[in-house]
Amino acid sequence: MRKARAFLDGLVKWIERLGVVFLVLMVLLVFANAVSRYLFSFGLNQVEELSRFAFVWLAFLGSAVAYYRREHITIPFLRDRLKGGARRAVDALARLIITAAFILFLYSAWLYTMNTLTVKAHGTGIYMGFVSSASFVMAVCVLLMDAVSLLEAFFGAPGAAAGKEG
Repeated sequence: MRKARAFLDGLVKWIERLGVVFLVLMVLLVFANAVSRYLFSFGLNQVEELSRFAFVWLAFLGSAVAYYRREHITIPFLRDRLKGGARRAVDALARLIITAAFILFLYSAWLYTMNTLTVKAHGTGIYMGFVSSASFVMAVCVLLMDAVSLLEAFFGAPGAAAGKEG
């Protein structure tokens, strides 16, 4: 289990670095476009499109990192009131529901990515399959994280599955 958790830690660090690249790219492109509009009274559609694509990737990568850290939106009303086995049961049920939802999301993301592989963006000519694959990448990462957490819950040390749950 330690190797799997170490792999996920490394994957998340790589995702964070890629997210930084997309964030810097997005900021630079938006800044350059704003300056060109102000100084030269014209904007570049390609730059606007590229910054939009960087934002899409940044949002999906950030979602995977937030999920790994358990920093996504939760409503702890019921869970915080439970103790012991009831709390573990609610946590297990929630994890199974989330996993099922992400399996469905992965399937939908795959279909959407396959449908957009040959569609080109108007400004840049970039294939939209590249842009839409961000959702597929995020779903794969989340399902890997879930798989490791479930393995830790069943075969790991007691409390290992709690991870970073606070």
